[in-house]
Parts: sequence; structure tokens; C-alpha cells
Amino acid sequence: MEDHGTTTLAEIVSSVPVATFAIDATAKITQFNKAAEEISGYPLAEALGMRLRDVFGNTLGKKGCPVIEALNSGNSIEIDSMDILNSENESMKIHMKAKPLLDQTGKVMGGIGFIEPLGSSSDGLTR
Repeated sequence: MEDHGTTTLAEIVSSVPVATFAIDATAKITQFNKAAEEISGYPLAEALGMRLRDVFGNTLGKKGCPVIEALNSGNSIEIDSMDILNSENESMKIHMKAKPLLDQTGKVMGGIGFIEPLGSSSDGLTR
């Protein structure tokens, strides 16, 4: 029988069908899945350790960013429509959900973001 209690955050993030990333308390990317690579234009190895704003343009990773708000407030945030930039400085409209990541004591230790390009279906494929 498989032990599901040892599943890592990296395994969870990589299995999510939409663009997903996690940040630490300083807004540096700690996890990044394949869909996030495709949307951002940054490969995993390059994105890890980068500041959120440097990967998705100045829209994310600063005041007003849903992930930063979730990190600071401890609450989940959802934005129906916002713009991000990819590595080629091309703008993309997205739907975003952000949640705080909590440690075992309930203290916020980072955040996680889920991005879907607008006009995409629930399977994560742009239509």
C-alpha cells in the first residue's frame, strides 16, 4: 500500500493541470509546474528562485498581486481577469486563484497561485 502522507508539495504542484506555482515569504518561486512553464516561457530550472514579478511581469509579485495579498492576509484570493507578461513581454489575460501556504502551526509560510488563461477550458487547454 502506498503512503500518501509523504507526498511533497513539488509532486502536488506538478500534477495540477493548470499553471501552478508556489512562493516563499519573500515572493521567490519555490515550485513551478509544466503549465506554468508554458504560460510564462520560463523553464522550471530558471524560474526556481526567481521573484514572482520577474517571471510574470510587474503585475504579479507586488502590492495588489493576488498571491502577495493571500500571503499577507492569510486568506484565499480570486481574480476573474488580470494581465500578466511572459518571458517575451507578451501580455496575456488570465483568471487567478491564490491561497496562503501554512506550516503545521498555522503560520503563513508562502503562497500558491493557480493561473488559467481566459478562454481556456477546465482541462487547462486554451481554446
